Amino acid sequence: MNNNPRIKFDVVDYPGNYQFNSNNEDHVSSLMKASSVIYVIGALESIEEQSMRARETIRQILQVNPKCNIEIFIHKIDTDIFRAEDKKIKVMSDVKEIIDERDLA
Repeated sequence: MNNNPRIKFDVVDYPGNYQFNSNNEDHVSSLMKASSVIYVIGALESIEEQSMRARETIRQILQVNPKCNIEIFIHKIDTDIFRAEDKKIKVMSDVKEIIDERDLA
């Protein structure tokens, strides 16, 4: 990835089965420097399971770096399965309910 003079950032991509380890100095060090994390949830997989995993990972990230901005991206929610707007809203609502910001810190 090329940076330009005005915007500089690094992208670190972890696989879907990645488990954050707060005892790993490299993981902690990279997260302490992070200003933002984008957590991707696949809409075609178990939303509850992925949301619970995201919740735990986000909780750990915020313990290391409470100023880190967390964004949740629901991947493949624009497929034919979720053509109806109410289905998309239901998935987003389910994710939000499980990953409740008030208890993460």
